[in-house]
Amino acid sequence: MRGMLQLFLSVFIILCTTMVSAFAQNFDIKIHNRAENLSYSGMTNIAAGPETGGILNAHYFPGLIDYQKGNYVSAKNQMDYFLSRPHYTQQNPRQREFFSHGYYIRGMIYLYHASGQGRFILAKRNFEQSIQWNPKNYTSYLQLSRVLSTVGLTDKAISILQNLLDNISDEMVAQLIRMEISRIGSTH
Repeated sequence: MRGMLQLFLSVFIILCTTMVSAFAQNFDIKIHNRAENLSYSGMTNIAAGPETGGILNAHYFPGLIDYQKGNYVSAKNQMDYFLSRPHYTQQNPRQREFFSHGYYIRGMIYLYHASGQGRFILAKRNFEQSIQWNPKNYTSYLQLSRVLSTVGLTDKAISILQNLLDNISDEMVAQLIRMEISRIGSTH
């Protein structure tokens, strides 16, 4: 039964990722690199636990490196490939962390490094997916609130942050959340 549930979840995630990619193409979203002529980072050799086909070293870690270099087109493509294949890492105990971060990176690309109608919808969906994979990924809540406040949903943005603040014990994170609530509230 558990195997069937995992299979269903994997198929569902693949379908959602495919729909998000099709959605992005329908809105002619353009990703902007930090500079021209940036090349793909290439495979890494990081021992990160069990996987199939070397997907972490062929796509996930190179995507992170490309993001850091400002090669957002390549980073998005790497994350698209990685996120559409959760079954490749289903035996990895860090799968939820990897997928949460992959969706976070893709959300950041849509929010800060893209143009075109619909990019905020895609950023929002990716931050929500990130939170689903790891509800303790507090930076995804912060970025989700920024998407919402950017499109004028200030009350919803503050509500998300207030809920997070009510359920957090880390004082440093709580302080960041309070500052973000204040920032969003001052622009309202």
